[in-house]
Amino acid sequence: MFDTIFIGKDLRSLISAIAVTYRGGKALLIGDGDTPDIYAASGCTFNIDPFPWTGLGNSESLINRLIPPIVLQTLEPCLVPLNPAMQIILPDHRLDIFNSRHVSLLEMIREFPTREAVLKTFHDVVYRAESSLNELISIFPTMRPGALKNYPRFLKLLARYRREKSRGERLIRGFRRDDSLRSFIGVHLAVLSHLHPADVKYSPLWPYALTQPCRGFFYPVGGKKAVLNILEDLFVRQGGVLFDKGAVKGISRLNGLYRVEGLDGDEKFNATTVHLIVSTAWKDINILHHADPRRARRFESILRRSEVSAYPFTLHMSISDRGIPEKLSEYSVLVRDPGLPLHGLNLIFLELSMIGDETRAPTGKRALSATVFLTESPAESGEDHLSELADKIIEELEFFLPFLTENIEFLDKARCIELFRSCGETTSLRYRIAGRSFLRLSSLSLKTPFHNVYLNGKDIYAGLGFQGELLSGLNAASLCKGGQL
Repeated sequence: MFDTIFIGKDLRSLISAIAVTYRGGKALLIGDGDTPDIYAASGCTFNIDPFPWTGLGNSESLINRLIPPIVLQTLEPCLVPLNPAMQIILPDHRLDIFNSRHVSLLEMIREFPTREAVLKTFHDVVYRAESSLNELISIFPTMRPGALKNYPRFLKLLARYRREKSRGERLIRGFRRDDSLRSFIGVHLAVLSHLHPADVKYSPLWPYALTQPCRGFFYPVGGKKAVLNILEDLFVRQGGVLFDKGAVKGISRLNGLYRVEGLDGDEKFNATTVHLIVSTAWKDINILHHADPRRARRFESILRRSEVSAYPFTLHMSISDRGIPEKLSEYSVLVRDPGLPLHGLNLIFLELSMIGDETRAPTGKRALSATVFLTESPAESGEDHLSELADKIIEELEFFLPFLTENIEFLDKARCIELFRSCGETTSLRYRIAGRSFLRLSSLSLKTPFHNVYLNGKDIYAGLGFQGELLSGLNAASLCKGGQL
């Protein structure tokens, strides 16, 4: 018998499960099958999902104020702050994005000296909007007013935020004649939110994504799996139960309790709970329909509001140090043509292992992952098409990094394609959200039509990116505890 059962073993589910056990609750975390977090080859370790974790080590971050302190204390030794947090490399510009507001502004002015006055104004407006949104989230973490009595205060905060956001949007429209400057802003939003790059400009939360670097980018020493292992150990030490390779086979409801049946590896399990928290990425989420068939249709209509519209395809390769520019950041974005849409081969995201992190790559080598966003799902992408695309990615990298190709020491295209097919549905997907409304800043509700069943996922607060993932998990755990967590 558990207070809460979590389905979907990812960082947000793990942190929210720790939050439950930290407060004395009894929690079971069931991994969704056996999807790998890392790919190891030729002495290197690659993150299957290479996109950055932002803000985890920043005590000033709003999300960190919601995370139990023991989580941050546990993570501190294995998260290295990066400065610059990220680089954006265009044909005629290279912009280092620092974790300091002031230094990042100076960097923008250095690259675009003729736009100094408007950049200063834009910078101030964006951070005022972000401050207003932070205040709204701190009072209304679900970004919905809830009870009728909360509407006046919610609307007042929302109006202040929308006023500053609208000013920022007017300034962005003034950048339309400068493709590089507009692309620089667009790259932030395309990489740091979970919305499709073409839809980011319609997000009501774009100022938050634009300011994410100032909440800090943190490099996970040893790779993301090493960090997850540390948190899993903390969860178990706090009394949580982890089915690492669990797979749910059935859910039924009787007398207000949910009965969850499945397999953990080869072993059968049968567990009972009051509350269920499920990831929107859970591939067998339709199993919930059997718990209450009368509400299944309504639940399906809610999930349809979020549609996957871009899939990350990643090449993992081992590179000799000789082929890496000295000042290339651990996280970089390459844009070939600032005048074209920021997806496909026109935007390549790079994750590079840190010098000295020998758990990721041997001395003299670096682990490099290059990612593009495809509109075709793994099931729709043919083998020949993906192989040809892999060759084109290398050609594009050669344009920006002239000595790369001759210094590639390992690249298994077939294995990368296989990983895309097996993991492409669960990594950093990009979404299109239907049914936006004036009041609802969140894309989907955490609550489901099923009693005591809550959602977490990347598409709940898609415009907030990684921070939104954590917020969805923490809010779902809070709702299970009557909003007191």
